[in-house]
Amino acid sequence: MGKICFPKEYSKIYNLTYDENFIYTSSKNIEEADIVTIGDSFSQQSKGYQYFLSKNKNILNIKRYKNFEPEQTAIILLNSGYFEKVKPKYIILESIERAFIQRNINLDFNLTFSQKEILRFYEKRKIAKENNPKFINIGNFKFLLNSILYKFDDNAYISPVYIADIDKELFSYSNKKLYFYEEDLKNMKYTTDANLKLVNKNLNLLYKKFQEKGIELIILVPPNKYTLYYEFIKNKKYPASNFFETFLTYNKKYIFINSKEILLKELRNGEKDIYLLNDTHWGIKASKSISNEIIKTF
Repeated sequence: MGKICFPKEYSKIYNLTYDENFIYTSSKNIEEADIVTIGDSFSQQSKGYQYFLSKNKNILNIKRYKNFEPEQTAIILLNSGYFEKVKPKYIILESIERAFIQRNINLDFNLTFSQKEILRFYEKRKIAKENNPKFINIGNFKFLLNSILYKFDDNAYISPVYIADIDKELFSYSNKKLYFYEEDLKNMKYTTDANLKLVNKNLNLLYKKFQEKGIELIILVPPNKYTLYYEFIKNKKYPASNFFETFLTYNKKYIFINSKEILLKELRNGEKDIYLLNDTHWGIKASKSISNEIIKTF
């Protein structure tokens, strides 16, 4: 993680790389799939949740169309008639908690592009490598400066990375520290009752549109690292996220995977490396647990 040093052996326990295992859309090769997945970087891990789902199901992972977010991409593909070719039984839309509300509060249900334009885009994208998913990284800041400032402030005053002491050894590299991203805190301002109700209304409408095509909609929201590990932080200087607790109270037509509950149970049982110590993403253990929960919905 940038200038915060960890043993090289630590990263080997995850064996995680990106953009290796999944089929991408192509104008020359449109395959039918049991499950379509569209998401952010949590959906691009080679040993991610789809890896475990693919043991029994045919998975088609579609990256975001142009600069549109996962849910808007799904609407564009739905309106274009793309899913009539792929014929999935399920679609999993995944967005990290800190971006979930912003991505779903203003969905345009009428937006569409021609199939030709869409397929041409994905054909080009198949060749071009996408930038690596965002890691917690403070490499732009001087090592000595951060080493000093972290002694006085949780994010060294200027870093996007916060550090907090935790009361359990929840990572294989046992320093009882939690490293999390500043947007985990900043974006909690969007978690209002009004916003969440509107998002849920939009997703219920999206569910209806997919149902008309015979497709079940599954919504997957990976919890922010700060959200998941909050109860283990010793000195709770910042407020807890109430996203999951509030969002679960609304009536949903679609299937919602309660990822926080699933993973928090494992942490309480002392399981290590649910999320990566030096990254914003979850690890293989979490991917497997999430996939097991998704399988229960089939």
